[in-house]
Amino acid sequence: MTRRSRIAAIAAAAFFGAALLFTVLVFTVDVQPIGPVDPVRPHTNYAVGFAAMNAGFRNAIKTNAFCYTAFFILFILATLLALIPVALFVWQMIQTKDLKKVNYSIFLLAAFYVTVYFVMLLFLILPLERRPVVEMSGRVRTSFPSPALMAVLCVFVTFPTVVRTLLGRWSGQLYVQIGCWALALFAFFMSMFSGVHWLSDAMAAVLFAGTLSAAFYFVFFQLRAKRRAARKRAARNMY
Repeated sequence: MTRRSRIAAIAAAAFFGAALLFTVLVFTVDVQPIGPVDPVRPHTNYAVGFAAMNAGFRNAIKTNAFCYTAFFILFILATLLALIPVALFVWQMIQTKDLKKVNYSIFLLAAFYVTVYFVMLLFLILPLERRPVVEMSGRVRTSFPSPALMAVLCVFVTFPTVVRTLLGRWSGQLYVQIGCWALALFAFFMSMFSGVHWLSDAMAAVLFAGTLSAAFYFVFFQLRAKRRAARKRAARNMY
């Protein structure tokens, strides 16, 4: 195992442990009915963990249309960026008709982004917690963690790998990486201050995104090290 693989594995384990612990705490610590009214049970509000922290932050920021719109734009941007390796994978499969001939980075990125958006949809379906806002239709969407924020963070944190795969050693890679991390940080604050999620939802999204992204980099570094070792063995066998 390479040094980078080891760091990624430790980070993935740490994020995963923190995400599980935080999830348990959210559903056990200071759980109070501070959410919107449950339409199934009139006169009963949805219960929310870390009630004092979430209610205090929610009352301080209210809702912010600008932050919500900005985050929605970032979500669309992240989704479009995620489609790039997926489209390249489909194109290479059509051209080669052989999975083994597809660039391993493209395949891994496409599989990762499909997994991320599947997890996002899964969290949207699971009624773990409810948002602090009620839609005009009267519907209260699921909230824990913030699924869209989780997906956006995963894409922006790993997209520099897409750039390295497509452009190789390019002098502007550092700027791309800084820009992606800046967008990830901006997305976090826009989601947090939009007021459509509880503060604990945004915190949980960071932990789950960290778990998925670190796991991706662990697999990526492992595969890259194996391919480099295979090329060195092939080169030695030529002489």
